[in-house]
Amino acid sequence: MEGVQEDAKKLSALAPHELVIKGYEVMAQYQLKPWQKDLIITDPELLETLFRLHSEFLNGMRPDVKNRNK
Repeated sequence: MEGVQEDAKKLSALAPHELVIKGYEVMAQYQLKPWQKDLIITDPELLETLFRLHSEFLNGMRPDVKNRNK
């Protein structure tokens, strides 16, 4: 949980344009369709969810998820 909170703290310090850049970097690691990427980038709540889930995957908080692309 500490890793997720630390990641959230780092993201909160970023400017909006930096969040978009970081969002595209994170989305490149998943199989998303172009319309899905557009939707995520244009909705701050979805972007925040993407960052949170990505952090949880990296920090081992969701070991039961077999296919992270879904």
